[in-house]
Amino acid sequence: MDANVLLDQWHTGVRILHLAHTRSAVSFERRGRFLGVPVIILTTAVGTSIFAGAETSPTLKIIAGLLSLGAAVLSSLQTTLKYSEVAGQHKAAAQKYGKLRREIEVHQVSVQTETQASLTALLEKLQDEWDTLDDQSPTIPQGIYDKSAAIERSGAAARTPTLNSVAAGSGD
Repeated sequence: MDANVLLDQWHTGVRILHLAHTRSAVSFERRGRFLGVPVIILTTAVGTSIFAGAETSPTLKIIAGLLSLGAAVLSSLQTTLKYSEVAGQHKAAAQKYGKLRREIEVHQVSVQTETQASLTALLEKLQDEWDTLDDQSPTIPQGIYDKSAAIERSGAAARTPTLNSVAAGSGD
């Protein structure tokens, strides 16, 4: 296989992973907020109801109890699912894939001047870097990967993805 063709294929694959991890980071941050905000609201409501006289009204006691239960369940889910931690892992992976993508782009420009031996060494180095990244990166949800691949195939990912640009135009 021609080195140019292989580098083009690798570039496409790394661009998809870069975009997918960026989109995943945004998605998991959004999910974390989706659980976090109700926890704050419910715990505040429970605390307020205690001072508002819940000890005298059986109805308020039941409502405060239900709100407290809901807050505990959401808080437990937030702790168990660790969305903010997973978002951080995806953000770090996106940065590393972006670095690898840029490295491939630099070599795509200079591939014509490379000797066969240096080209082989380069491809082995890039393959090792990619393999290491794959081993260290969290799993991308299939739907996000598929959408990222479709964006790449359509050519809409012609510019480097950022968390802000992905958040502005993303759906999960």
